[in-house]
Amino acid sequence: MGTQSGTIPYDFSLPLSNHTLPSIAFLFGTKPDAYILTVNSKDPYEYIQDTIHALHALGKGKTILLTMSHREKDVRTLYGRYRTVTRQLSDGEVAQKLSELEEHFNLPATEVISEHGQEKLVKAIIDYFAVEER
Repeated sequence: MGTQSGTIPYDFSLPLSNHTLPSIAFLFGTKPDAYILTVNSKDPYEYIQDTIHALHALGKGKTILLTMSHREKDVRTLYGRYRTVTRQLSDGEVAQKLSELEEHFNLPATEVISEHGQEKLVKAIIDYFAVEER
């Protein structure tokens, strides 16, 4: 199952602009054993780490894989309104960012648009649940 982002607020000054409460309710209702956390290429590492900690603290599951889109999202403000602008990342940019994520968080990271990325995701799930004891 999946949920829209916002397990923890990205910006506390805009409490109505996120999906935190529905995401947490979904987490409590589903009680997952493991998480695949999708991050944005521009997310600060501190925010990603806080999300990993929050998922573990609230749901007791373990984050087993990070995924990232080939698109970079940038939220811009114009005349008091927010607009999300996306940019297609090159294969090199995606590979570099995934490598940085793996090194920083000591977790596998992949994109899921390619067959290789999908295989890496499936392998991470199988490997995690194949272990008898945790």
